[in-house]
Amino acid sequence: MNADLNANARNSELETKLADALNRLYKNEGTVEQMNRSIASGNRMTNWQFVVFVLALVGSLLGSMYWATGVLEKRFDERFTQMEKRYEENRQQMEKRFDDLRQDVLSQRKQ
Repeated sequence: MNADLNANARNSELETKLADALNRLYKNEGTVEQMNRSIASGNRMTNWQFVVFVLALVGSLLGSMYWATGVLEKRFDERFTQMEKRYEENRQQMEKRFDDLRQDVLSQRKQ
């Protein structure tokens, strides 16, 4: 009988330890599941942040390229305008010189 009581006490003690171990296991599983959900939401947020960062980067690059292109176009337009102006001035000077030369040739022929 003493052995039965001893076995029952030991059995009861093991059941208590098993219940405690199962309780800790369930708590740990719950904690792991909660961490998995937290990590998953953090990963989603990180992915969205990366997408927004890439879009901002592309926007700033395209914007700066657009601005630089506008500046270069303006400079080229100014230079072409200056070149056209110089060309026109040179053409007028050449015509004036040719007219002067023609007048000299005509005046020499008359003499």
